[in-house]
Amino acid sequence: MNLPTRESLYLLLFIGNQALAVFTTILFIRFGKDAFTLTWCLGVLLTLGWGNAGYGLLDPSFAARIWSARVAEGLRIAVRLLMLSVMGFALICIVPWSRERIIELAGLSVEWTVLFVLIGFVRAFAQVLNTYTLRQGHHAGALMWQIVGRLAEIGVVLLACYLRQPSLLIAAWLAYPISQLMIFFRERKVYETLPVVTQSSRDSGRAAWIVSVVGRIFEIVLPTIWLRVAGDAVFVAYRSIAAALSNSVLLPRYWYVIVSPDKKSQSNILLPVVVVIASLLIAAMFQIVTDAVSHDLLLLSLGPLVLNSAFMPFVSRWRQQCLLRGHVLPPAFAAIAGCLGEIALLLLLRYIFSVPTGLLILAHAGLSLSVPVLHLAMKRREKSAFA
Repeated sequence: MNLPTRESLYLLLFIGNQALAVFTTILFIRFGKDAFTLTWCLGVLLTLGWGNAGYGLLDPSFAARIWSARVAEGLRIAVRLLMLSVMGFALICIVPWSRERIIELAGLSVEWTVLFVLIGFVRAFAQVLNTYTLRQGHHAGALMWQIVGRLAEIGVVLLACYLRQPSLLIAAWLAYPISQLMIFFRERKVYETLPVVTQSSRDSGRAAWIVSVVGRIFEIVLPTIWLRVAGDAVFVAYRSIAAALSNSVLLPRYWYVIVSPDKKSQSNILLPVVVVIASLLIAAMFQIVTDAVSHDLLLLSLGPLVLNSAFMPFVSRWRQQCLLRGHVLPPAFAAIAGCLGEIALLLLLRYIFSVPTGLLILAHAGLSLSVPVLHLAMKRREKSAFA
């Protein structure tokens, strides 16, 4: 019998680590809706997402460039973007009109809104620096620290819900990024020996910046529209699909980065099947355990979930190829197309056809529009490179 390879074990541990993040969200909704109300909990998740997507808005191509940047340069830019993100959000909150709109959309007080957005910035900052952990290849120590951070996050979330103390959530949502930062500074000297990755090209200029910024803005706008147009229950179903897809897409991503970075995987046919099954299991667990979604809505959500997850392995591989080559525009165009597809379908179903609320979850199928857009953008980029 063939034993699992070390790379395969790392792959499973990386996926398990990310699955713990989904589990944290599930438990927070399940127990938080009784401790703090469902609307408040969804507002917390929404504002954390704002911070995560808003980090580095002024330089969105940094996520691609860090795959080839030296550690000193990467840290310098990451810190600068964190400071700019905080200052930019502070300016928005100073203006009364924009501050009122943000509070209205978040459904939280101004203090909680600002606090959770700032925590979202920190989480995104730590996640960006985690790229060096993947590039460096010493996965055992990194996984140990990350899993400890995830377990601490879960434990403090449960404690906050049990004691009905929302202030404990500050420590909970900071536990994992702190573990990532501890890894980074502990291994920083080792990271400095990483070779510079040669990129075949790098998108730059005003057009690339504009497209990337628009893509980031859509990452903030999309969940906000889902929550305010579709309501709490459908938003939970939407989050379950988004979490399942985000976690399942890491399977092919880590496979191509950790296990088989230089050659095509021989499991191209099997990967979509595995990703679909994993997505179904995660989404079903999410909706059932949170106890915030009806059975009818759960069944309706299976359609867009299966459709989107079947394409995830291809999207993941194409996106990784773009990052390694410094191509920022194709993934950005694809992300914008997927967001526009979802928003268009959601508004069409809600305001034109006036379908029952549960059917609005079908609008998530619009995300699949990103697949042909990414494929066409990559083909066009390859043609121009050899022209």
